[in-house]
Amino acid sequence: MRAALPLAAAALLAGCGPGPGFAQLGDFQLLLQGASSGLAQASFDYDFQSLGCKTLDGDFTAAVNGSPTDVFRGASQTHLLFGTTCVFPSFVFTRPPQLNDGVLMVASSGRDHLAVQVDGVGLSLGGVPLVAPGEVIHVGQRIQLQLASGWERVSWPASCNVSLEGQGGPTLVGIAPPSAQGVLDVQLPSTLPPGQQHVLVNLVVTPTFSQCEGPARGCGVDELAVLQAKLDVSFQVQP
Repeated sequence: MRAALPLAAAALLAGCGPGPGFAQLGDFQLLLQGASSGLAQASFDYDFQSLGCKTLDGDFTAAVNGSPTDVFRGASQTHLLFGTTCVFPSFVFTRPPQLNDGVLMVASSGRDHLAVQVDGVGLSLGGVPLVAPGEVIHVGQRIQLQLASGWERVSWPASCNVSLEGQGGPTLVGIAPPSAQGVLDVQLPSTLPPGQQHVLVNLVVTPTFSQCEGPARGCGVDELAVLQAKLDVSFQVQP
């Protein structure tokens, strides 16, 4: 008959098992957030008012497209004016270059795992002027830009910036959303001199989640920290 382990040894062995994992976050949601310098952040959004501030164990890991990435386990912070606030667990990753590109994010803690595939998180939307071979673009001309795949993923503003490379500030020009074929009309300002001009549009991206396995409440985008991309098309303008 096998002797029972002393209580101290039994407690020690019990502590060697997997930690509580993501389950300690309760009914959490994975939210994508825009960040600076071409980065995005995936944050574990949980009900801190009910659960208090949570910190994931040291076995919390994450990878994006197969490459390990930095993680933050969560913390509580105390402010003189606001009291104690919770900082959610998260991890960051570099966004792909083209707007329509996607990433596969995986993370684990304890016995818990999640896998999320999200598309449309790239930094830039491509575009080219629609001109015939040998055609010249003139100052003040109305031009059409053929947009690359992914243009339908973004929210289009009511204006764009047109600037002359290396000179002064941009000129604000009104625009309408692209056509069903992804063609954007832009009226070039007659006040800009000839040269290399740029059409720049700042865009709010709406990614799509094709896989969201693990988070209890699903996956989404933080409406207070949306992902942004830009359209920057350059072309030569003649008098």
